[in-house]
Amino acid sequence: MSKSLEVEMGSWWTRLKKILSSGNCGKVSRVTITYDSGWGNTIYIRGEGGGLSWEKGIAMVNVTADVWEWKTCQQFDIGSFKVLINDAEYESGENHVLIYGGEVRYSPKF
Repeated sequence: MSKSLEVEMGSWWTRLKKILSSGNCGKVSRVTITYDSGWGNTIYIRGEGGGLSWEKGIAMVNVTADVWEWKTCQQFDIGSFKVLINDAEYESGENHVLIYGGEVRYSPKF
């Protein structure tokens, strides 16, 4: 890749290259939900483990119209989480459990 293109793509490209080239990613932990949040809304995830926090959510990636994903290669033992609409409205029910290297797929209720 040319240096000028790398500069245009910004620091996220540099971080991604560093992670991929380091070989330190190990296992990937993933949460995938199916939910039509409506136009202009974003699904966030809060919790503990894998870099999550109960104080401030992380925006999930909108993979398709109604599929949202969060993933991390940060190590943790057992984490817990909930998803929110616009980092404000929590899903109903109990917290979900995620084990390092595992995957949770579900459709939340709000």
